[in-house]
Amino acid sequence: MVLTDKEKLLLIRLLKKEKRKAFGIKENKKDVQQLLEKLEQNKRNTKVNEVNPSKL
Repeated sequence: MVLTDKEKLLLIRLLKKEKRKAFGIKENKKDVQQLLEKLEQNKRNTKVNEVNPSKL
């Protein structure tokens, strides 16, 4: 499944909220943190890989 940028931002926002919850299973928080890091890395990679057309 391919996610759009808008969907990725929404997921990142939801994961950050989930991470801040006071009550929850410790294993779940670790999984949330890993997924959050993966999505943020993907977003950074997308920004770096954007190619602007050159004027040749």
